[in-house]
Amino acid sequence: MNTARFLALRVLLLVALGFSSMLAVDAYYDVGEATFCSGEHAGCEAVKLSALSRPFGVPLAYVGLTVFAGLMALTFGGSKFAPMFRLTLLAAGVGGAGLLAYQAFVLEAFCELCVVVDVTIVAAAAVGLPRNLSFPAPPLALPTGAWILLSALAVAAPGVYQRLPEPRPIPEFVRNLRAEKGVTIVEVADFACKHCRTLQRTMAAALEGRSDVTLRRVIVPATGHPLAQSAATLYRCAERLGIAEDFAMLLSDDQMFSEGTSRWLAELSAHQDELKRCSFERDVRDSVVEDRRAVRAAGIEGIPMTYIGDTVLRGAVSEDRLERAIRLESLGISPHRFRRPLPFLLGVLALASLILVPAVSLATKRAKR
Repeated sequence: MNTARFLALRVLLLVALGFSSMLAVDAYYDVGEATFCSGEHAGCEAVKLSALSRPFGVPLAYVGLTVFAGLMALTFGGSKFAPMFRLTLLAAGVGGAGLLAYQAFVLEAFCELCVVVDVTIVAAAAVGLPRNLSFPAPPLALPTGAWILLSALAVAAPGVYQRLPEPRPIPEFVRNLRAEKGVTIVEVADFACKHCRTLQRTMAAALEGRSDVTLRRVIVPATGHPLAQSAATLYRCAERLGIAEDFAMLLSDDQMFSEGTSRWLAELSAHQDELKRCSFERDVRDSVVEDRRAVRAAGIEGIPMTYIGDTVLRGAVSEDRLERAIRLESLGISPHRFRRPLPFLLGVLALASLILVPAVSLATKRAKR
């Protein structure tokens, strides 16, 4: 019974390590650049922007990863570490339960990966806290070296995965927007999306002084926000009047966007009447509808989405990433980058474990002979 409990405890800690490492990788980047729990998922964004996401300025994911790594390390210690292990596990279990309650009753939104981590550590506490669990652990199915290897894989894999490129077809409507010469950036966005507004400022900084880059925006009302349709329609009119950049930068300000169309038009007073007339034209409204259909037909999930040649950047990417992608495209080098499905990562981990763990086990047995 003790062996089964200890085995279950380590497996649960492995799961917590892996998923908290994913959260830590996401925390390293801006919310809009999240790889594993996209910022466009309401639950993920709500949790990551909440007051508890960065206690004392430190991402909670970093704290969790450190705690779980420490708990796993303590399972390899002797009985003198048992009190420290139980105290830490108790604190982690209470913290996990508290975070679940915080998501349910305060935020009323759930971050999927956070829920996995919280439920896992609560389960680990239920398994590991009863005092009849002895230290050190009895012989388990795997030697210590194999458990350490599995722990290292669980921690390192998400970071490696985040850096891997993956080819992805470029939608036909994006290809049709490319200029004949130079680098073309096609941005799919909705001004009602906070990350999309952030990207406008970043894009402006990245393109400052560059005449060799053509920026094409596809603004679609994708979020369901009451101002999304008006923003998309007026942007199309701003394009027609040659003030698209002025309009995009105007709406990049969160406060300005929230004040609505009357304020936007007032800020662009020189073109106010023309923008009003244009916004009621049927062909303008139809073009917005067609763009939305094209985006949906392409299966684009999450915005903003930026296409630089054959490179795909998802989310409110940094200025550095934009500049790097532009530089590579101008050199004719087009690395593909897009979020891969989570099953791919889990499959790679399982394959690595099947290969490496038996090898470590065999090497350990031979060393003992």
